[in-house]
Amino acid sequence: AVSRRVSLRKRRVWREEAAAMHMAGAGDFRRMEIDLGARLMDKVRLEHEHEIVYLTEERQQLTAELSAVVELMRTEILPREKMMHQLLDDLHRSYEANMNHLHTSLAEHAAKHKERHSQAAAQRARLVDPLKDMEGELARIAGILSHGPVGPDVRGWRPAPAGARAAPVGYSCATSPGAMRGGGGGGGV
Repeated sequence: AVSRRVSLRKRRVWREEAAAMHMAGAGDFRRMEIDLGARLMDKVRLEHEHEIVYLTEERQQLTAELSAVVELMRTEILPREKMMHQLLDDLHRSYEANMNHLHTSLAEHAAKHKERHSQAAAQRARLVDPLKDMEGELARIAGILSHGPVGPDVRGWRPAPAGARAAPVGYSCATSPGAMRGGGGGGGV
């Protein structure tokens, strides 16, 4: 209806303009001013209505899109975020428990190691004196061996041939220890 009125007005304006060209007076300019003002206002009003319709449709589309995004965030993203936070909390608690266990285990191991080390140090300290005693005894034995063999002061003793062990002369295996001291028995010295 609006566009029909505009087109009727346009025809009427064109007719009036054609007639006014033949005669232009002060009233003609006033009429042209009113006519042109009305046409301008019609165009501005139509443009305004188109803009309002466009903005309203765009607002409805954006509202629908925002509603879909909010629903997606409520049903998909928020539960996943909650699950992720729960997993992170569980991981953190597990990490703390493991670190406490590791710290306790290391402290116990260090205490045991320290105790074993002190026991080993004490045993080593106890073994220093026997070691020194053994070194002294070995030095004494080496000193004795360095003098060379001393021959027995026994009458009729001769050194045994190399590689053979011989009993001293006048000594028999059947002799009892009492006979050696001068008691009875066979074969004295």
